[in-house]
Amino acid sequence: MRVHHVLLMAVFVILVCNYSVLGSTTRLRSPKSPINSPDPADAFINGQRMLREDTTPQGTIDRDGEETRAVADMRNKLGNKMSVWLTNRKIATAEKAEQKALMAAEKAADKAYIAAEKAKNLKNMKFAKEQVRLKNLDAAAENLFNAGITPEYLHVWFRLDKTKNQWMSKSPSSPLYYVPTPQYQLWEKLTETTQRLSSTKHSV
Repeated sequence: MRVHHVLLMAVFVILVCNYSVLGSTTRLRSPKSPINSPDPADAFINGQRMLREDTTPQGTIDRDGEETRAVADMRNKLGNKMSVWLTNRKIATAEKAEQKALMAAEKAADKAYIAAEKAKNLKNMKFAKEQVRLKNLDAAAENLFNAGITPEYLHVWFRLDKTKNQWMSKSPSSPLYYVPTPQYQLWEKLTETTQRLSSTKHSV
């Protein structure tokens, strides 16, 4: 009987020891080390970071590169437009300056021509007044013709459009009544000489 009790006590002790060992082992395994078992949120963030780092450029869109290229393209376009605008403005300015210089040159040429013609007319008018004093009006008319003076010039210079410059006197009692003035006589002689010599040149 005593032996039976001893055996029961031994079995009980063995069971208690086994239970204690198993319990301690379970308790030792239950705590999770933060190093071996990371937090789920941290694991998700780390996973996303690793995915971003592992993603190849072929599957991504380079936003910064696109913006840089867009800015570069816009800068190039603006630069080209500015270059064209400056070139056109330079050409327009040059053409305007050239046109202005041409107009100034034409104006100066016209002014010089008018001045030269005026001086020539004064010289020819003086020469015509000298010729009208000659007694031989036929010779005077030829001199005027050779100098290139036409009857139209004489008519203007001597103001033969006025009757007082055509006749010595219009008074019936005057001996010079309706006698042509020397200027009018020279004009008539030059008209005849011009017609005669011009027809002679054409016939020859």
